[in-house]
Amino acid sequence: MRRCLISFLLIISIILASCQPLTAPRSPGMSFREFTDTLFCDWASCDSLTLNYTLKEPSRYNITQLPQGFAASSTNSSSHSETENMLQRLNEYEKDELPKQEQILYDTLEDYLTLELSGASYAKFADILNPSSGIQAQLPVLLAEFHLDSKEDVSQYFLLLQSVPSYFQLLVQMEKEKQTSELLPAKTTLEHVIGQCRSFLSENGCQMIKNCFNQQIRTNFPKEATELARRHDSYLEKYLIPAYKDMITSLTALLPDASADGALAAYPEGKKYYAYLFRQKSGSSEAVAVWQKKLLKRLQRAEDKLLSYAAEDPSAFRTCEDYQQRNSSPESILDTLQEKMKADFPSCRSTAYELHRVDASLENYLSPAFYLTPPIDDTSNNAIYINYSPQYSRSSLFNTLAHEAYPGHLFQNCYMREQNLPLLRYLMDYPAYTEGYATYAEIYSYRYTGASPAEVGILQNNAIASHCLYALCDIGIHYDHWNKTQLSSFLGEHGISGAENTTRIYDAIIDSPGSYLPYTVGFLQIEELRQHFPSAKSFHTYLLSMGPTSFSILKKYAASEK
Repeated sequence: MRRCLISFLLIISIILASCQPLTAPRSPGMSFREFTDTLFCDWASCDSLTLNYTLKEPSRYNITQLPQGFAASSTNSSSHSETENMLQRLNEYEKDELPKQEQILYDTLEDYLTLELSGASYAKFADILNPSSGIQAQLPVLLAEFHLDSKEDVSQYFLLLQSVPSYFQLLVQMEKEKQTSELLPAKTTLEHVIGQCRSFLSENGCQMIKNCFNQQIRTNFPKEATELARRHDSYLEKYLIPAYKDMITSLTALLPDASADGALAAYPEGKKYYAYLFRQKSGSSEAVAVWQKKLLKRLQRAEDKLLSYAAEDPSAFRTCEDYQQRNSSPESILDTLQEKMKADFPSCRSTAYELHRVDASLENYLSPAFYLTPPIDDTSNNAIYINYSPQYSRSSLFNTLAHEAYPGHLFQNCYMREQNLPLLRYLMDYPAYTEGYATYAEIYSYRYTGASPAEVGILQNNAIASHCLYALCDIGIHYDHWNKTQLSSFLGEHGISGAENTTRIYDAIIDSPGSYLPYTVGFLQIEELRQHFPSAKSFHTYLLSMGPTSFSILKKYAASEK
């Protein structure tokens, strides 16, 4: 779970046609900014959760009609025609007459909608209950972090809890429709989701939500705190817990019809869907086969570099992890990163944060760490969660926090907010930009560890090799339809052996098709773009100032600056 929480909710809303986000009216004489700001308001207010995480004060943006929790809807979507209509309305504007920032928004929105249009026929494939990024995995943390600054917020929060059962039922109904079309996720994936829901219930995951709620209302509504806490407890018992129990029952009933083979290539049109998914996740219009060759080449280059380090100084492999002893706590690591990045990155006025611990009920299913973006109009509220599950080694905390915080997601988000981009830019999701940049920041940050040049080279090339390896496994399984034997053979060629490792990697990739692509292919495109700038700081300033968009647009505007 990284920066994609709100984007996930928006995508699901579009799939369900619950808020018709692409039908913003254009009246005669409406300026381009008014047109896109209207679209922003439609998207931002499509449900109570999205609105709360997008805006602290919706009324300042002329949003007066608030949502009623998760929007109830059928799964019949007319998003194809809505997207076509929106593209037609967009193209009525003369792009060349717009200011530069609005030209970038125009290009980005056109690219975004064109991609949505090309994927409209694949909505049936949507992995809405993905074990790592599905709403059932993210909802506990999202509820715990729901901002309760006003009575309106409290009202929206309670409406949201009331709507969870019907919303979960709607998502389960989509899975049942997959059953009819023989598109159910793999049996192992359904089992992982069921286990996740059971863990939330058995580990008393509601306690984390209660604690966070009670803390906020004691601060903001001290006189009403007791009554609000009582009401909250009753809503969790009446709505949230039964919703998770019902999901367990419903998904368990689907298990007999779930396939043992969850590779997308095994499904009708699955290979075509993966080609679309690859473009959406990677931010590149180049074919899967083209990128497969590029990834193999980059993997070989990183492995060759590692071999050269081994030949020059084998001891560097034993000592390159020593930096961890010098940065033992999250606070120490974050302080080090903030100080050392100053020479290479532009300045940013405010990047304050709060550290939180992932609740025990969610440790087995969430990332080692993740960053939650604050509302657009409340940039000071940055939350970083750290997962202390035994499955995650503390040895990787330095680069994990570089990815999530400085100079990664948190810094990128804070810097972008200071650019005062058109509002809609803050809601359009380009995972290859955001995750590619955070991966780039993570790999770049090894030079801040205090390790020697050889040790830094080992750490960086090992990370690049690992990313390329997993992206190639993703392509191999979902596009080329590798089985475990073929996967094991490929992994063995690159130093990973053992049936347990093969099964772990295979299951993770089956659970989340395309999940490695934004990190790896995004990183490689950023690495390529870096070559066209005279210094690291000039490149970082350009990249961060542009904000999330496709790499074709990033290259276009980079060329225009020369």
